[in-house]
Amino acid sequence: MIANDVLRDRFPGVRHGFPTFGQIACEAILEQNTNMLPRAAGASAGSDMSPSSSGRTLFFFEKPSAMRQLQRFFRSPNTVCVAAEGHLLSAEEPGSIRPEWKPWRFDALPIKLATIPVSCGTNRSGQSHEPKIAAIRQALSGVERVIIATDPGREGSMIAWEVLEHLGWRGRVDRLKLGALDDVSIRRAFAALAKEPGSGERDYAAYLEALCRQYEDYHLGLNGTRAISLRLRPPAFREPWRFGGVQTPTLAILADLEERIRSFVPQDFFKVALHLGTQSGAALTLWHAPKERIFDAAIAETIRTAAAAWSGPLAVEHKDVRRAPPRLFSKDTLARRCAKRFGWDPQHTAGLAQELYDQGYLSYPRTESEYLPEGQVSDAAAIVDAIATVLTDLRDVVPGGEAPLIRRGAKGHYVKDPGEHHAIVPLRKVPERSRLSADQFKLWELVAKAFLAAHLPDGIDARTSVMAEVGTPLSAKRFALSGSVIRAPGWRAIYGSEAELEADVVPGKAKREAEATSARLPLVNDGEGASAMGANVATAMTEPPRRFTRGELPVVMGRLIDQVDDPVVKRALENPVNPNEPKGLGTAATRDTILPKLLKSRYITLASGKDPAIEVTEIGRAFMTAVRRVFPAYGDPVGRALFEAELAEIGRAATRAEAIERADAFRQRTRAPG
Repeated sequence: MIANDVLRDRFPGVRHGFPTFGQIACEAILEQNTNMLPRAAGASAGSDMSPSSSGRTLFFFEKPSAMRQLQRFFRSPNTVCVAAEGHLLSAEEPGSIRPEWKPWRFDALPIKLATIPVSCGTNRSGQSHEPKIAAIRQALSGVERVIIATDPGREGSMIAWEVLEHLGWRGRVDRLKLGALDDVSIRRAFAALAKEPGSGERDYAAYLEALCRQYEDYHLGLNGTRAISLRLRPPAFREPWRFGGVQTPTLAILADLEERIRSFVPQDFFKVALHLGTQSGAALTLWHAPKERIFDAAIAETIRTAAAAWSGPLAVEHKDVRRAPPRLFSKDTLARRCAKRFGWDPQHTAGLAQELYDQGYLSYPRTESEYLPEGQVSDAAAIVDAIATVLTDLRDVVPGGEAPLIRRGAKGHYVKDPGEHHAIVPLRKVPERSRLSADQFKLWELVAKAFLAAHLPDGIDARTSVMAEVGTPLSAKRFALSGSVIRAPGWRAIYGSEAELEADVVPGKAKREAEATSARLPLVNDGEGASAMGANVATAMTEPPRRFTRGELPVVMGRLIDQVDDPVVKRALENPVNPNEPKGLGTAATRDTILPKLLKSRYITLASGKDPAIEVTEIGRAFMTAVRRVFPAYGDPVGRALFEAELAEIGRAATRAEAIERADAFRQRTRAPG
């Protein structure tokens, strides 16, 4: 195995954040042409496409389905429409760029490219996209203005911009952001476009961010996979050790949890039961089960002895507990719910959500937000009424003619700024069951019910608690028992007996020790006297941490802040720009692609069950040990999340010049020593 100092000589800067392979990302971009940042050798000097003064406008769509949705609005003969098929260009393999790069040789590393050469990709049937590229080139001829109408987000921006750059387009570009494909949303998007003369400039920043991410991923995966496979992989492992900027820190999270599980040593802890008889003849059992568990049997016995001799008044408290509806869905929380409810893989959920978006039944699904903008409050009544025409069995729960309940602020559902894309919600356009597949309708119904619940009153439970304070040689100890009945179901009437399924715990965290409850409490009055009829100590055992499940992993990646306890680290992961979306690993569009990569590399396996748990294999553990020994930065999920937050700043630039400047500054920071 190669020594650490040798690798550091080969790849200087391994301990300086993420510059080793990742610095090539922005470095390569800015050392060429800072006007249009060409990324491919395919756009030759003779291929420059200058704008015409014809007044013709070309709309660039991501898919033909979205193009058809908008073509209904176009009447002008000067409007031209083209549709891509996802990414039409793909990066060249190293061996096709230089023959000497095809063999895996350590002395050829690091491989650095000023720009990543691209060529026409292929569709799912293996057919080249070259005819489509040629058709777009022809359509651009004589065009004065291009309006990018791909899916909102940096990936959609890149799908259009990479083709425009490849073809050498030099004319005006604007950005139409289609948050949904129903008529109302389309009209709003055009109204917003008219008010944003610099939309193309800002969209170029999103493209530049995506391009930086692509450069970093390409070089990091290429050099990291070869270097680690050639020098750190034990001879017994035949498969390449695949390395990635997001997948490796994600594996680090899983490996750390795996280590805690394997090294866990169970411990007995104790709870004390107090059996009481009251003056009115009722019998009940109260429990002393503090949050700080009792691990000393002698302490538990001291408390039990005192409790067995207790008598005194009972404190009885009656109060109403309000239960607000859950938050709306982001892409990751929707995937988690569908995995839990239906056993779906997150990629299956994402595909269904995209299909429903393309048909105009759901808002844009690749979102990290769980909130709606305050400007959409006026839409709620119409959407609720539309949903009720499909989910007719809920008409009694959602009576017509009543204004929906609007909850504002971080504890509600409507905020001033929900982020780049708001939560996933249904639209005025609702489906006919017969026009959707069974899974498509299940997903639409899940999102629709969440929207209904968000606009219904709180649930109210009547909660009764019975408590006794027992003096012991240690201190006074609280014994308690509680019970509750539903006073008003509120939003829970949407779900019936499934209402409790809507409450999710933080992935990987054990549920807190629940207070002792009883389905039915005897009638006891506040201050009523009671006497001990006996007491005993019950023994329980601590459990290891719970493994993340397939459906939970995207949530874990997006919300690292929930997985750390150090307050300093928590503050570092906060997002001042949007507190509702803390810093995390990957993007909403890419997180659910990581698990298949880890499975393919045999770093993890999946258990059985509806939403299977993830277990790290011996290969995965050995890989992470090697990575952390030589490239510790890449085994640090928090460090990677902060690195990605810097990349995101490029996409927030207001102009092309500012985006280029931020990318350049980012490049300088990643190259800085120490």
